[in-house]
Formats: sequence, C-alpha cells, structure tokens
Amino acid sequence: VSVRDGPEDFDPEVIDLGNGTYEASFMATRTGTFTVLGKMDDVRQIHNSPAKLRVGAGKAHAPHCTVTGEGLNHVVAGEQGTFLLRTFDVYHNAKEIGGDEFDVCMDGPCSLPIHCRDCGDGTYFYKYIPKEAGDYSLSLSFEENHAKGSPFTISVTPNKTHSQACEAVMDQPDWIAGSVVVLSLQSRDIFGNNRTAGGDTYTVTVTRGELEVPADIMDNEDGSYTVLIRPTKAGQYSAKILCNDIALDDSPFHFTVVPAKADPKSCYATGEGVETVTAG
Repeated sequence: VSVRDGPEDFDPEVIDLGNGTYEASFMATRTGTFTVLGKMDDVRQIHNSPAKLRVGAGKAHAPHCTVTGEGLNHVVAGEQGTFLLRTFDVYHNAKEIGGDEFDVCMDGPCSLPIHCRDCGDGTYFYKYIPKEAGDYSLSLSFEENHAKGSPFTISVTPNKTHSQACEAVMDQPDWIAGSVVVLSLQSRDIFGNNRTAGGDTYTVTVTRGELEVPADIMDNEDGSYTVLIRPTKAGQYSAKILCNDIALDDSPFHFTVVPAKADPKSCYATGEGVETVTAG
C-alpha cells in the first residue's frame, strides 16, 4: 500500500490480522486529498485501487486559532464592535467546518453580551455593542486554552457630546457679592459617559432681573469646563446654559448672592440728628 499525490507521501506498513483482512495505517498531519494505491504481491492491483482519500483538519487547538478585527482594540460607546475567530488544529491546518464552542467572556465596567455567528467554514463572527466607556478584557478559550493573543484589552471611548445629558454643578447655592461664583460643566454622551476631550461650545447667560452679568468660560480640554461669574449685587440669579446651541436639561440654573460684609466707606447715615441738634 502506498499513499501519494497529497501534501506528503506515505508507505504504511501492512499488518496481516490473520482472518483474511489486512490493516494499513498512517498519520497525516496536513490536510488534502491523497491517492491510495493497493497491490497484491507487488503486481496485481486490488479492487477499488487507486482510491481517493480526503484528510480534513482535526479538532480546534486554541493556541493556533487567530482572532482579528477592529473590535479587538477600540470601540466608540453605542457603536458595534466586531471580530473574527479563525480555527486551526494542532498541526496548524485551517478548519473548514464549524461546530466548535469557544468560551468568550468580556469583563469591564459592565456586563456585555457578545453574539456569535458560526459561518460553517471554520470561522466565527462575533459582534457586541458597548454603552459604558472604559477598558474591557476579552478572552476566547477552548478546552481551557486561550486563542492566540487572548485576552485582549479593548478601550471603549465616549460617543459624541449629547447636550441634554451634560451636567452643571455648583459647589454651594449661596455666594457673597463681589466673590467669584464657580460653575462646573461636564460634557457627556447620550449614554451618560463623561467626555474626555474638549471642543464643545458652551454659552452661559447670567441674569438678575434685567441685569446681565458676564460669564467667563474655560475649556479644560478633558470634557469639563469652568465658568467664572462675578456678581456684585445681592439677589436671585439665573444662569441659562447651552451646549452646542442646545439647552442642558437642568437649565436654567439658579443661585443666590448675599450682601458682603459692611464696608465703612460705603455706609452712610441719614436723619435730622445727623447735622443739627438743640441742646436738651
């Protein structure tokens, strides 16, 4: 018996089983189609010889399986991340059928389901949609062995700014006239994730009745903004806040300014007894 025409050739030993049958075996490590030739006494070709033999890949061997795709590194919150698993056996032969069940786990700021589609050709397509920003760890394993490169670290970054999700915070509700009122703004995406970059356009209009007070806005370039307001008159103030021309949900923002401590230069006395008094 000889095995030819495939990725490798074999001349397997033939064992007489003593019952009119014979056994020939060989260990193929590469996939492909082989031609099996059988002869008796090196002359007569046996029935059905030559025969074609197809050798396929063995079961998946995780350390040789590869994972590729943009969804392995960075994804924007609310957008779909994808990656492809391609399976190989222990001899590095690509599998051409599906059915393998890999353990896929994604750990991070929140629980995240991952959907798998068995393509039936030895590849598996995965997709997921994260909504919470942060770093996630993705692991793919089969029979307690990790796929090549696993675990992967995936960075999920905030989506674009959603004005109605942005927040305005003031450390205290009451301020003293003449002091600097500090209003902190935080840009967020539609899922409530804090933005980590600046560039948003904020408009803050501060009024007390008909009086309008200037407001200075500083972009901290990390998704946060600082507003400085310098009111000199006591009373109730209102701050209308727009982000990219859209009002924040908690706008207008209200705060109170109380009088400062007495300033002798600004105090005065009135009355008849201030100028002239008759003795007794």
